[in-house]
Amino acid sequence: MKHTLPLFTALALGCGQVSSHLHTWQTPGDSFSFCTDVTNWDSVRSEHLGRVSHQHMPEAVAKLKDQEFAETTWEDARRMCPAARFGNIDELRPFLVRGVSYSEPTFSIVKCDRKHGWVYVYQATYNGEMYVPGVRYRPEAAPIVVFLEDRPRRVIASANVGGDGIFRGVRPDDMWHEPDN
Repeated sequence: MKHTLPLFTALALGCGQVSSHLHTWQTPGDSFSFCTDVTNWDSVRSEHLGRVSHQHMPEAVAKLKDQEFAETTWEDARRMCPAARFGNIDELRPFLVRGVSYSEPTFSIVKCDRKHGWVYVYQATYNGEMYVPGVRYRPEAAPIVVFLEDRPRRVIASANVGGDGIFRGVRPDDMWHEPDN
């Protein structure tokens, strides 16, 4: 019985921890940190977004190894994001941009500051507030395809994992998730 409490404490401390380490794509490319408010930025429409499939993830990550974004072709965008339903993209150009997530994202929010050419990619993973002993959430590369008017100047990647809290303060019309087939 006296060994039960230390065992329970050890299990509780190791349950569902989120790594405190940032993925390299989450840090700014400059030697300074910045804070910016994206609430007034324009939301990118869901028909202008596509999540790169697992099959094409290594290719997409390799293309973004040394850059925050890469212009791509419409055909490559369709091939890398087979589940996406791109539409109404007449005057837009496809860009593969950096994104980060904790496992499979539940939803993504992409916003654009057209004045400065900055793109904000936020991906959230819902874990059902269920913690499994020994599971440690680590950020991983999760690039997406975004159709934009102009070439971005900077991409800011952000990620979150959690329970119901990931939905607080999020407007439903800003959220994007993979369409059901």
